[in-house]
Amino acid sequence: MRLGGYVVWLTSAILLTAPAAAQSDDTASEFEVETALAQQIVAESVSAVEFEDLVFSSIAQEMVQRRAAMTNPTIEANPPLSKILDDWIDERMSNARAIFRAHYPAIRLAQEEFFVDTYTTDELREILAFVSTPTGKKYVRSHAEVRSNPAVKAAIADFAVKIAQSDSPSVDELSERLAGYIYSAEEGELVQAE
Repeated sequence: MRLGGYVVWLTSAILLTAPAAAQSDDTASEFEVETALAQQIVAESVSAVEFEDLVFSSIAQEMVQRRAAMTNPTIEANPPLSKILDDWIDERMSNARAIFRAHYPAIRLAQEEFFVDTYTTDELREILAFVSTPTGKKYVRSHAEVRSNPAVKAAIADFAVKIAQSDSPSVDELSERLAGYIYSAEEGELVQAE
């Protein structure tokens, strides 16, 4: 059975230093080679920016739908209210991207561990040779197997939970911004509260 994951590797590295350890230096060396190959595969496959774009294309679609659901004639007829709503959505997206960028190393690590756990050293070399070609890059970008791996899905789900928990800026903040405007019966329109 092959060793997998960095925690297991660290444990085996500690055991390698003990006299009674059954593992050899060749095992640790092979794992280090596999880890380095997996890191190269992930780096060659999809850059952090490309991965972020893949993730956020669906989030952006959801935000467009949210914006449409929040639309009503009063907001659309009053540019200041519409701007407040648009700015709020922009801030939420910016915050979500910041959370993603902070969480990306965990997602990348899960991807690397997937490769180490799944493939032999020779298979990793073949995969790296393939993903380094234009055809290989195209294939990887269109292939969802890595992202469907339970560990990768868990890392992505953790990121999604952090976005949901962030609530920044919050709906309450949006309400406060909108509360800065009142309907003036005299002027027949919304005016900024004084």
